[in-house]
Amino acid sequence: MRDAGDLVTREQGRMQAGRAAPPERATSLSERDIDALWLRMAQMYGYRWSRSYGKADRGGMWRKGLDGLTTADLAVGLQACMDAALEWPPTLPQFRALCRPPRQRRENEAMYREARLALPPPADPVIARRNLAAIRERIGAAPPTTQPSAPAFASDPERRAALEAELDRLKAEARAGDP
Repeated sequence: MRDAGDLVTREQGRMQAGRAAPPERATSLSERDIDALWLRMAQMYGYRWSRSYGKADRGGMWRKGLDGLTTADLAVGLQACMDAALEWPPTLPQFRALCRPPRQRRENEAMYREARLALPPPADPVIARRNLAAIRERIGAAPPTTQPSAPAFASDPERRAALEAELDRLKAEARAGDP
């Protein structure tokens, strides 16, 4: 039986490297793929998996239910189970849905990747500051202040004196051990 961890690791490596999974759109997953999935689910969910679904895909229900998916899709589903921190194992329809994110999300992620590739490299901070200063000058905006504004009590001498007296009293109590 092929190790399920290897399956996930291999597919995650491809995804992280930005390479698409190979076009392995066979009509169905192999029995070895389902065995690897079963092993991984048993490792993730323990007795909850084996009590719910047995020690193997008897009758081939999961294999039939996952028809049309690839091993890369299974890896996505397994990772989604981990990310969702599901306490109980998913049902077959739930797992199939986890294997293939909704179409809109997949399209958005693809567009985001394309846009990131099209962006220029990050700007030099010195040049960015110079350009921001030029823009501020053109629109007549003041540069941002580097000093934070003083607290409200700083401009009220009576309030400041009262706060300092309270602070001194609290320090004295702490030194004396009286709460």
